[in-house]
Amino acid sequence: RTRVGASGHFRTHDYSPLGHYVGIMQVRFGDRLTFRTEVEPGSESALVPHFLLQPLVENALHHGIARRAGAGLVVVQADRAEDQLRLRVRDDGPGLDSSNGAPGTKGIGLSNTRLRMQELYGDRQQVVLEQLPGGGVEVRLELPFRSAPVEVA
Repeated sequence: RTRVGASGHFRTHDYSPLGHYVGIMQVRFGDRLTFRTEVEPGSESALVPHFLLQPLVENALHHGIARRAGAGLVVVQADRAEDQLRLRVRDDGPGLDSSNGAPGTKGIGLSNTRLRMQELYGDRQQVVLEQLPGGGVEVRLELPFRSAPVEVA
């Protein structure tokens, strides 16, 4: 069982705040959506601010999976590199659309995520948007690793 305190964080081993949204989207997309989380050992107790990942998953669904004719995959990953938590949201959709200017510069979800990361972590954070070889997009977040004990019910 995971407890969320007044800090507004959840632990990476429990993506339930994100899971509710993904559950609704799985009903919408049906067999067209495969969603997977991969939490590496050593990062399962990391604290992640609520709603930090949801706009990125929304983007992956809207700009990636919804634009595919067939089934698609969205993966959320977490791992630890020394004192940093690395989070990734990846899709296998058609990739970035640069027809409206530089890709990834005008969207509300990504720009709000960048602003929020800057506000929370200052220079100790990084947000990177990358076109993947062969299609798809990955957003990588790096933030200071903070943890809380994992409680097992």
